[in-house]
Amino acid sequence: MGEHQKSSDELDELVFLLNKMQNRIVSEFTDKKVAIEELQQERDFSATVINSSSTIICCLDQEFKISTINPAAVIITGYSQEELIGKRWLDIFTTNEQKNSLLKKLQRNETINSIEIPMHDQTGETNTLLWTFSAFYEGMSIKYLIGFGHDITAQKKIELEIKQLNDKLEEKVNIRTAALTESNKQINKALEQLKNTQLTLVESEKMASLGGLVAGVAHEINTPIGISVTAASFLLDEINDLKQKLDNNTLSRSFLDNFIDRLSESGRLLNSNLNRAAELVRSFKQVAVDQSSEACYSFKVNENIHQVVTSLKHKLKQGRCQVNVNCPEELSIYSFSGSFMQIYSNLILNSLIHGFDDWDGKREIFIDVTQHDDLLTIDYRDTGKGIPKDIANRIFEPFVTSKRGAGGSGLGTHIVYNIVKQLLKGDIHYIPETEGAHFIIDVPYQAQKA
Repeated sequence: MGEHQKSSDELDELVFLLNKMQNRIVSEFTDKKVAIEELQQERDFSATVINSSSTIICCLDQEFKISTINPAAVIITGYSQEELIGKRWLDIFTTNEQKNSLLKKLQRNETINSIEIPMHDQTGETNTLLWTFSAFYEGMSIKYLIGFGHDITAQKKIELEIKQLNDKLEEKVNIRTAALTESNKQINKALEQLKNTQLTLVESEKMASLGGLVAGVAHEINTPIGISVTAASFLLDEINDLKQKLDNNTLSRSFLDNFIDRLSESGRLLNSNLNRAAELVRSFKQVAVDQSSEACYSFKVNENIHQVVTSLKHKLKQGRCQVNVNCPEELSIYSFSGSFMQIYSNLILNSLIHGFDDWDGKREIFIDVTQHDDLLTIDYRDTGKGIPKDIANRIFEPFVTSKRGAGGSGLGTHIVYNIVKQLLKGDIHYIPETEGAHFIIDVPYQAQKA
């Protein structure tokens, strides 16, 4: 009985072990089946990606022959996949000029990363591919090379077209720069003629009064010249920017569109300002520029104003006009004395010519000068007829005048504006809706040279 019981227990244990082993085998088989299915899915996915990619993907054996290659190569080479298998990669995707150097790189296992390599298809057309190779190792040795070739033929054609466009643009810029240089020479020659004329006028007492009318002509002419030089410099910067984007392969269609717009705008700016400068030169051929307006030194503002009033005494008497000056006697400023005189002279002459012409009302001019901290304020106003509303908003523009065809040049307030803004680095404002003409001028104040 005891032996029979023992045999029964051993049999039960054996059955338990067999069932356990069977369950484990079934579980391992199921896991392996799932793993095989997942691996197959991954292979199918990889194959789909490789076959649908526009980039050539190929495997090369140790003799650099093509073992496998995707359909993208068919479109670029014109060969079928079957025809490409077994052929040397060098014979299909390189030109004779590059074969030897590339073969040495491959044999030495040198890095080939994003190298542009031209090739010829079956029709003789030249295509350019960007190739990168990665080695696949089996143990310590390379089993095969995986090559990735991206077709950049269209991009290279665009680069060539852009280079040709760039060459044409450079040629145009050089031509326009040469024209600008020649124009500057002519303008400088005209300025030199103005200076020579000024020397003659200064020596002649008959023409002494012209000094107050034209001191600031040089600044007026320098404005369009400066804008033209800036525009030419901008054109050169744009060309450099285009070259940089071309070298970095970051050129886009939108950049080219904007580049052409900016180039056209700069060309128009050059043309308009050079025409403006030429017109100014023609207008001022007979006018002398007071060189003392460029001299910077300390002077008393009150004396400076009265010197102008005294020089215009005859015109003020003819116009039956009284000038009232309110300025501290000892107020001094380190600045351009001649330019300040030009400001007062132009404003007073404008009042006499425009404000008091055919005017039956009061004929007075008030000049109030005050100084607060680092600012000098000149408050100029007259009691004349004022500035017509149709030109009040354009009063500082050149050739704007209410005396068109009656002796008015339209440059008086424009010259004042340029002196204040450009030379003195200040501000000038016309105050509308007041009696007569009213201007407020603010300029930086400096008591003496630092």
